[in-house]
Amino acid sequence: MINLLPDNQKNELRQGENLKLVLILGLVLIFYLLSLGLLLFLVRGLLNADLNIQKIYSDEKIAKLNDLKGLKDETGSANSNFLKLKNFYDSQIDYTDIFNKLYPALPPEINLYSINFLSEKEKTAAISLQGFSKTREALSSFKSSLELDKESFSDINFPPESWIKKNDITFTITFNILLDK
Repeated sequence: MINLLPDNQKNELRQGENLKLVLILGLVLIFYLLSLGLLLFLVRGLLNADLNIQKIYSDEKIAKLNDLKGLKDETGSANSNFLKLKNFYDSQIDYTDIFNKLYPALPPEINLYSINFLSEKEKTAAISLQGFSKTREALSSFKSSLELDKESFSDINFPPESWIKKNDITFTITFNILLDK
């Protein structure tokens, strides 16, 4: 094709084409920048939403942690109370152990009506018994049973008045008993 137009019209046509090209590239650039801006705005919105979700999640975790700290304090207080109770019960005399040691030594003809725990030292307890024996032989058997069990009983003391009567004897005895702790 031969272009017979004068040079100034050729220049105007070229400028028109260049203008169209610049306008098209400008529109493409503006569209690109708008798309990029919208994309960044969307990303910002998503990040803010995620940040809010993480903040709520963090607040919930902090609340649970505070609850756990409260439970920890309560548990520590309860453990302290249980330790005090344990120490209290550990310091008490085990009366069932004393009765379990005393019962096999007691003949059936003897009735006890008073048991006094006089004192407790280290691993022994001083005990005073008052009772009634039908015969002196039963009382002697009781004394012998206590004296034979040296691992459990010591310092056995029967007052002499207990041996005066032959039958229907009211007696008192004191002794130390070894405690199992």
